[in-house]
Amino acid sequence: MNKEEVKETIESTKDLAMDTAKETVKKAKASAKKATKEAKKVTEKATKAAKKEVTKLMVRETYIQFAGAEYKESDIMAKVEAAFTAQGHRFSSVKSIELYIKPEDGAAYYVINDKITGKVSL
Repeated sequence: MNKEEVKETIESTKDLAMDTAKETVKKAKASAKKATKEAKKVTEKATKAAKKEVTKLMVRETYIQFAGAEYKESDIMAKVEAAFTAQGHRFSSVKSIELYIKPEDGAAYYVINDKITGKVSL
């Protein structure tokens, strides 16, 4: 191969490489654009779902009124949590709580995870 043929081969290879690079960039941009659209859709769906969850998590409070006294359910639950942890349990291990409020006894009885029972004063 002479010098001219080598130059032509180099030029041809260079042009082919540039064309391939341009095509690759074009495809990458198209893929990025598509991915951006998909990400936007996913973000919109996640935002809608989050708004629904926030709506579901509205603040609820229950009050028990009996014989001129008023008891707040969240205060009673705080006492149950404190009593449970004072017994050496971790509150993060709680799967279920059943709460029985008996104002006439001045007490609330609880069952945690269907096996641990206790009583707290109102």
